[in-house]
Amino acid sequence: MKLEYWNKLAATFETDVFQPVANDMNGTILTALSKLASKNRSVADIGCGTGSLLPTLARQFQSVLAIDLSEGCLKIAEKRNKHLRNVKLLQLDLCRKIPELEQVDVGVCLNVAIMPDYSRRRRLFENVSGLIAANGRLLLLIPSLESVLLTVHRLVQWNLEECSSYRQAAAEASYELGFTAASIRDGIVKKGGTNTKHYLKEELEILTRELGFQLCSISKVEYSWATEFSHPPDSMGAPYPWDWFVVMKPGAN
Repeated sequence: MKLEYWNKLAATFETDVFQPVANDMNGTILTALSKLASKNRSVADIGCGTGSLLPTLARQFQSVLAIDLSEGCLKIAEKRNKHLRNVKLLQLDLCRKIPELEQVDVGVCLNVAIMPDYSRRRRLFENVSGLIAANGRLLLLIPSLESVLLTVHRLVQWNLEECSSYRQAAAEASYELGFTAASIRDGIVKKGGTNTKHYLKEELEILTRELGFQLCSISKVEYSWATEFSHPPDSMGAPYPWDWFVVMKPGAN
């Protein structure tokens, strides 16, 4: 997903790009932010998009650094948040080498590390982790591969109501979701027609150590089944689809 893609999407970003905070059923993200909030702390919204989270961060923190790849998204973020005096906008490609930046106390990175290319993801993680001060916290929202498997299972169950065999129901689910054997191996699944990296919980535990961080917590940010299917049946309740929400701090165990 390159610069041209995000610039083209800027005008319809909040309708065409999934909004995790707005769809967070239990308010997990905002609750975690409020616990870390302080007028003596700085925060970075890493991959801020069109800036929907910036008013919340500006109220809770002393200063806010909003980073995004797309100048189109940043222009909209600047226009809608021009009244916020403690917000600084910065265009950066975090998948490349970046200039040295002042570190922040809290970093928020919501579904940004989703590109299918491994080397670009690694550079992004290295850059993002380097932004966090020694006693700071990094909050990562990461697509869950386990949730994709659950979604496949629920769709197969749904298909069985109309299909003559399990094999047919499973094949139709795999086709509809773009799910293959390679999806399990690499965690690359099509979401909205775009190849997107998904992560195992244990994969995130390993990643945390590789970045030289300590894991504080891994929890679920749950969403309605309507975020996965059009008009899901009322009977399709918990367990719900989710993203992994990782809180980590610098320093090896």
